[in-house]
Amino acid sequence: MPHLTHRMTVRMGQAHLDALRQAERATGLSGPEVVRRAILGVRIAGVVKKRQIADIDQIRADLGRLGGLLVRGIGNRGLPSTEARQTLWELRRLLPFIKRTLTEMLEDS
Repeated sequence: MPHLTHRMTVRMGQAHLDALRQAERATGLSGPEVVRRAILGVRIAGVVKKRQIADIDQIRADLGRLGGLLVRGIGNRGLPSTEARQTLWELRRLLPFIKRTLTEMLEDS
């Protein structure tokens, strides 16, 4: 970022201040940084991105758990056991959530 040499005082109404504070909380950025990015037209990732990151973490955990169960369930015989079949049904149940999350992320990028 270029050296910040200029200072400006801005008056704003309560609604503006509330929106700025909300953006600070949602992004983890300081108020001045939110304003600088908004002025330059830089897209500010916020609550949606944080939720998507949490969703991805959950997906990764679920897929890891399901993969382990499948390996254990199929075993050396190569035929799905009852546990493996249950895992496959659970994976089938999770796929719409995974697809929806990935679609939202692609649309936001």
